[in-house]
Amino acid sequence: MSSLFMPPDVDLTYKLQLARSFSRAASTYDFHANFQKQVLTSLLSMLPSVQLDRVMDLGCGTGNALKSLSYLSQQLIGVDLSESMLGIAYEKESGANVICADAENLPFTDNSFNLIFSSLSIQWCQSHLSLFNEIKRIMDSEGWWCFSTLCEGSMLEIGEAWKQVDGRLHSNQYPSVEKIVSDLLESGLEIHQKEVRTMKMHFHTVQDAIYSVKKVGASVVTEADNRSSVTPSMWRAFVTQYNAFHDGVGIPLSYQVAFIIARKKVR
Repeated sequence: MSSLFMPPDVDLTYKLQLARSFSRAASTYDFHANFQKQVLTSLLSMLPSVQLDRVMDLGCGTGNALKSLSYLSQQLIGVDLSESMLGIAYEKESGANVICADAENLPFTDNSFNLIFSSLSIQWCQSHLSLFNEIKRIMDSEGWWCFSTLCEGSMLEIGEAWKQVDGRLHSNQYPSVEKIVSDLLESGLEIHQKEVRTMKMHFHTVQDAIYSVKKVGASVVTEADNRSSVTPSMWRAFVTQYNAFHDGVGIPLSYQVAFIIARKKVR
């Protein structure tokens, strides 16, 4: 396993906070990642049916995509910010080379990958444009960029319940699909396939819904206005507000997910 590649011009504090959050969740991720596994299955079904020389799983987490990706290529690389996640990924697929690195500053040469795959990880990047520029740089002229990501409208129930308590959202806000597409096109990539889905999960309790986020490492809040301490009384008020969203099936948690397959523009 290679050590973390982190150039000096990134927000090191945020990146380390992110790495710690996902490392803490490494042992609980697979048990709580039902939503993530559903998205992963959908994205894998959209992959091109071709044999490839070199494939990357960007933000591979605990390696749930590696086995499927290994059928496409003998040279498989898993990249993640969390060394703990990568350790579990390597146990699942020891044939993959796992590297701890930042998606926005990848330690690879130009035109070196035929397929770059990423499921529900790029929403943690600070700049989609910077990321897409990196993807274009390391992707060869016939390569594929296949990703899923959260977009505007995700986890509205959590945000709305907290707004009723203290006027804050207490959750991350994600870019619109239009902004993601705009950044993608600006980087010099073109869309081969795009789909946006509303995916709703249901839970027995509010605590279960929150654990589905926290126990997979996704509880880092990136906007300062949404970060504040929570007292026991505030938590009880939040639970009351969130329970009001019960839809007869259970406590809902909704996501807007973009699935995009992109390639370099043909000159």
